[in-house]
Amino acid sequence: MAIPGGAAIGNAWHKILEDCTLSDLPAASLCAEILRRFGFTDPATQGATAAMLKSLAATVLPCGAAIGRIAPERCLRELEFMFAVPHGFGLEAVCAAVEPYWRKQFGNTMTPEAGFTLRGGFFNGFIDMVFEHEQRYYIIDWKSNRLGGDPAAFAPGRLGAAMVEHAYPMQYLIYLAALVKYLRLRLGGRFGAAEYERYIGEVYYIFLRGVALDEPGFGIFAARPDYGTVAALEKALNGGCDVDA
Repeated sequence: MAIPGGAAIGNAWHKILEDCTLSDLPAASLCAEILRRFGFTDPATQGATAAMLKSLAATVLPCGAAIGRIAPERCLRELEFMFAVPHGFGLEAVCAAVEPYWRKQFGNTMTPEAGFTLRGGFFNGFIDMVFEHEQRYYIIDWKSNRLGGDPAAFAPGRLGAAMVEHAYPMQYLIYLAALVKYLRLRLGGRFGAAEYERYIGEVYYIFLRGVALDEPGFGIFAARPDYGTVAALEKALNGGCDVDA
């Protein structure tokens, strides 16, 4: 794609995807206005963005949901989450909790920042999108990475390397822990292994430049970690104390 790299274009695309629904492709004028806010006024970037959105809307995810057919009432955009961490936690303990999953899926380990400790308080974040499909809940995270400008880097078999390079697996594990917490509250308390199997679908990292290549499977990384990994992460975030399932 003839689109510049950098944070600005990523922020512009995220804003378009936050404000617009792909079940009804946004008007070119609206996309152009959002792009202008982030400093992109050239017709080439506007045209390439419109083409990317068209490809994205036509993309069918592994679960069978077409992105362009996800109804607005079945999704939440920019879902904020917050963890209370009264007991604090160390990053070493968090990484140790997900080590078996990380090693099995990616064949290596995650090296934590030595000595990083949160002694108490809160930490929060935002999930780009959560949507419901056939009574399961799925997470989407939009990514605008160039991956070195090599189109082949967006192939399904190569996206795992990019995920590990940017520590995205830790990110999506935290998102899953946040989704479990959210559903536990919404469903009235208990959310253990059985509820996880029933209600939790996959996590999708959508690399937008890869999707725009219109090659089957390009730009889509899918994962569904086991409940034990997510539960272990929740416990680590809770300072090693059990979370009431």
